[in-house]
Amino acid sequence: MALFGRTISILLLLLLTVSGLSAAAPTSAERVMFSQAQEWLRLTFPEKAEKTIVEFRQRYTNSTLLPEALLLQAKARFEQSNYVGAIEILTSHFNPRDPTADEYLYYLGLTQGKRGQYREAAEAFDRLTREYPASVHLLDGSIQQALAYSMVPEWRRVIDLLSQSNAVFQSVARTNSPGDLVFRGFLLLSRAQMAVANYPDAEATLRRFDKSLLNPTNAWQRQYLICQIQLADGRTEEALQNTTNLLTMAGNTLLPAVEAESAAFRASILETLARFDEAITNYNRNLVEGRPTSRQRQAILKISELSIRQNKINDAAALLEQFLGQYPDSNSADLALLTLGELRLRQYEERAGTNNFLIAATNLLAQTNLAQAHSSFDTLVKKFPQSPFFPKGELDLGWCLWFENRMPECQQALQTAITTLSHSTELALAYFKLADAQFRQGNFKGAINNYEALIRKFAALPLQSLTVSNLFEPALYQEIRASLATEDLVAATNALARILSWYPNGFNTERAVLLTGQAISNAGDPPRARSLFTGFMNVVSSSASIPEVQLAIARTYEKENDWTNAIQQYERWLNMFTNHAARPQAEYFRACAISQTGDKTNAFISFTNFIARFPTNDLAAPAQWWVADFYYAMGAFSSAENGYQTIFTQWPKSELANQAQMMAGRAAFKRQSWGDADKYFTNLCNNANCPVELRFQALFAHGDTLGSEGKAENYENAMNAFRLIARDYSTNKLAALALGQRACYALQWAQSSIENDKYETVSNAFMEVINSTQADARATNIATIGLGIVLEKLAQQRPDEARKFREQALDFYVNAFLNEEQPEVFWTKMAGTEAGRLAYEMREWQKAIKIYQRLQKLLPASLPSIQNKIQDCERNLTRVSKQ
Repeated sequence: MALFGRTISILLLLLLTVSGLSAAAPTSAERVMFSQAQEWLRLTFPEKAEKTIVEFRQRYTNSTLLPEALLLQAKARFEQSNYVGAIEILTSHFNPRDPTADEYLYYLGLTQGKRGQYREAAEAFDRLTREYPASVHLLDGSIQQALAYSMVPEWRRVIDLLSQSNAVFQSVARTNSPGDLVFRGFLLLSRAQMAVANYPDAEATLRRFDKSLLNPTNAWQRQYLICQIQLADGRTEEALQNTTNLLTMAGNTLLPAVEAESAAFRASILETLARFDEAITNYNRNLVEGRPTSRQRQAILKISELSIRQNKINDAAALLEQFLGQYPDSNSADLALLTLGELRLRQYEERAGTNNFLIAATNLLAQTNLAQAHSSFDTLVKKFPQSPFFPKGELDLGWCLWFENRMPECQQALQTAITTLSHSTELALAYFKLADAQFRQGNFKGAINNYEALIRKFAALPLQSLTVSNLFEPALYQEIRASLATEDLVAATNALARILSWYPNGFNTERAVLLTGQAISNAGDPPRARSLFTGFMNVVSSSASIPEVQLAIARTYEKENDWTNAIQQYERWLNMFTNHAARPQAEYFRACAISQTGDKTNAFISFTNFIARFPTNDLAAPAQWWVADFYYAMGAFSSAENGYQTIFTQWPKSELANQAQMMAGRAAFKRQSWGDADKYFTNLCNNANCPVELRFQALFAHGDTLGSEGKAENYENAMNAFRLIARDYSTNKLAALALGQRACYALQWAQSSIENDKYETVSNAFMEVINSTQADARATNIATIGLGIVLEKLAQQRPDEARKFREQALDFYVNAFLNEEQPEVFWTKMAGTEAGRLAYEMREWQKAIKIYQRLQKLLPASLPSIQNKIQDCERNLTRVSKQ
């Protein structure tokens, strides 16, 4: 017993000794350093506060201030958002018997709440309120515990913690004045009651402050929650009326964020009531300087959305333009520019897409809207390159440039958009439109690469938006077109295989099959094309395009010149699709196929019947042409002329109209109706819309018509027509032929009886032909012969100079006769015949013999007559030599 007593005494002594050592008062240096750390934290320099505490802990390892110093370090970490480090200190150095234990628990709960560990935070605050009832954090701790449960959320526990009379909050609240903390607790209680749809109690909880003198912010919070409760309870009009006071109270707080929240809340109620104009007015309250960026951006989007719903885009655009004019450098200016541009672009698309293109003002407004949209997007991408809306701005700018047909710039904008857009619907659209822009510029390989990029990047994902998935089919279709443009049938058929697999009944599938099949057929493989068409019909037997595919099959037979099977296919088609819109095409091509077999009679009947059945169809003109050609070939020139005339009178804008007028003139020419023929030709010559080549031919025919009448007075006009051709169409391949015709009619004029004063005109005409660099050998020889004839005419008129003129004439005949470039035997024979005759008449027997001998070699069929001439000349030559 004595031993036990002594042991207790020794332990007490030791405890007292240790207690004395640990309770040693801190030195002034410790206090100064600790106070310095406190001051750094108070001045919001938490990193310096922690650095000071770390140094303090290293220097004063046994200081009695260590628990407070550790708590201060945890607070510093909390302020630096180093929640893990703060929790580490608060849990590892917590001492429940230390005077700062309640502080440790309070900050532990706060820190765990910041990390989203709401249940752990609630447990820390629960321990604080249970174990440390004297803590200065008791009231706040009880509220923080309830707040932590609200974040889970467990609203029933929140209500229990804040409403039960024996709970910490109610107990403490009864003994405290209704300050901020008490108000905050009841505000949270009201929110919890509203969350469980206990609207009467939720409002009653707040009504207890009806006569309390609250600060402006608390007064606003109370009023805001009352409005929310009334709105949730279905008392929309009552909530709306109370927002009037809410806006006033918000103004009393002098807090822009509170004012912005109130305006947005009132606007949202008006929106639910479909009072859109009033809603827009309230959203517009937030388009002022100083309002939170999030609320400004909400206002921009809501004003746009509600204005579109009311078709009041101009009003919305005006508000955004006003905002940008007042605050061009606002944090929300980028979104305002984007939204304004999209509103204007929407207006352009609506106006440009209208069917009433006769209204010039509409088109002008559309172009103005497009220019406005372009300007907004251009300003956005240039002024705000770091904006999150920059990529969308580049995409929209690309759309504007697309509509402006500025493809190179459009491509550049879309490429920029692709490099900056996230993986989104907009990115898919950018790839698609970039490929389209490259397609428009003829960069088919680049287009294929980007169509493929779209499919590769987005098609494999498990979920896609409807907008994105709707791009795949047109992308494959465009890829087929691009592949066919580069004659890459392998790539085209690969893309077609995918479109048939993914979209057998797709909007573009039928056209894809037709285009690819036609390309395969045109490439020389009609059987493969036919197999493709047949396979498609077997898979999609009910497709609306089956009739068109059947027609394409008939054309594959045409490519093989298998007219019998083509005709049979057309006839089967006509029996199957009696009321189809493509029936005129089928009947027309069947008639064409019949004509290819050589059965002109049945082809004539088919074309004639076609014209009678479908007189206004586009193919009626070429059908009428075939019938007119049939009459022309048969020599029925009057009927042919009437047929051609029908074409250019009934289809004046048809590509065949001018050609038909030309053929009508030729038919009239054939029946020697020179006046009618020349009228057709002259009309074409004077038609500025007539193709140059055809106008040339008409002028040529006009000259021939004038000359063909056989009237001497028309020869000169015919010559002038051909001279105009050679002058005005000097680069045309037929210019030389015109010179030849001019020489022919000059020759005919020379051969007819002409007056003395016309010799010079005719001679000059021949010399122009001879000296022209465009004249070929035929034209030159005709003109040379013509000069000989003119000289002979002059010899007749001037007997005193007859010999000289005849010698010159003989030289011209001989030159033409000896020209080895002479392309036609007729002119060689004529030149030789005239030379031989003139030499004979001039008694130039030797020359005559040589000319006739050469002529005899060139024209063996005329041997007897030429031989007689030679013998006659030889006898005369012998007689002269004997004299």
